[in-house]
Amino acid sequence: APGWETVRTHCIACHSGRHFLRQTGTRDSWLDAIRWMQAKQGLWELGANEPVILDYLAANYAPENTGRRVNLDVEAIEWYVLKLDNN
Repeated sequence: APGWETVRTHCIACHSGRHFLRQTGTRDSWLDAIRWMQAKQGLWELGANEPVILDYLAANYAPENTGRRVNLDVEAIEWYVLKLDNN
């Protein structure tokens, strides 16, 4: 995917490639992670590579929408009355 080579050059220097398989994030949360690594872990300035890395991570490692189920389309459901035998 576009940006992979830049991610490999800058991120795989410190992280295993498997590291990304366990992580997801929005573009903002990936940026927060980069800023934290720069402030606390000595990550170098990424310059013009930063937006390339963020685009790649946000596109390929975004959070999955696994929240609530999709709302039912009540107009499309064939409803019936359940008859109970009260013996």
